[in-house]
Amino acid sequence: MSQIKVLYVIPKNPGAYRISSFYQREVESLAELGVETHVFMLRSRTSPRVLAADWLHFRRIVSEINPDIVHAQYGTMTAFFTTCATLKPIVTTFRGSDLNPVTVGHPLRLFLSRLMSQFAAWRASAIVCVSGQLKKRLWSNTDRAAVLTNGIDLKLFVPMKKVEARRALNMPEQGYRVLFNAGALEHHKIKRLDLAEAAFALLKNALPDVHLDILRGQISAEDIPLHINAADCLLLTSDHEGSPSMVKEAMACNLPVISMISDSILGILRKN
Repeated sequence: MSQIKVLYVIPKNPGAYRISSFYQREVESLAELGVETHVFMLRSRTSPRVLAADWLHFRRIVSEINPDIVHAQYGTMTAFFTTCATLKPIVTTFRGSDLNPVTVGHPLRLFLSRLMSQFAAWRASAIVCVSGQLKKRLWSNTDRAAVLTNGIDLKLFVPMKKVEARRALNMPEQGYRVLFNAGALEHHKIKRLDLAEAAFALLKNALPDVHLDILRGQISAEDIPLHINAADCLLLTSDHEGSPSMVKEAMACNLPVISMISDSILGILRKN
């Protein structure tokens, strides 16, 4: 039996120096199972010039590799690009803001992004949604959709002594620390960094010896367990989420989670 070949199409985050950790874990896990995996990084989702160049490059790669499956790892332009660039069987994974309501940005752009996601879902041979709430937002092909939440590495995310984690990060050993994952710059408004900072300001008035540690997307995957174990709680203020890995990683490290009410997060907390 010939080896299955999967070509991943992954959006490149501006300023990111490598593939995101949850994408990397999935690619590596399939490779360990004997699947031949390849990755195509989509350099831009907004520049017509870059998209045109990427389209030509992608077509050449598909011709050379001849994959059995093309896996678009995100909706909106990433999945739309993949749908328009190949007739190969496509699996599309929706992760959150590609289907969830988003109010940050120009209304026309947001509307077109939703249409791109729904068109890609209609064209897909199979669909993965990282939460049941996302599956409910599909307009079509729900019978092709499976709910598979993001996994985490339980060998990497384990409890450790708070003081040891703080020493490793050169943090003061005393005081309280609140951890907030803002992600890359373009995600700050979606993650509601403004709300997190406003809530923290109120906390600071009542508890002066408290610090807000904001992860802004440039941290290495190896340091994330240290930041989680160095904190006293994890704060999430997004209006909507997909299947936030950080919540599961925090739970694996026995870190309390403070969150806005979200069906996907409540589902994770109740299940675990």
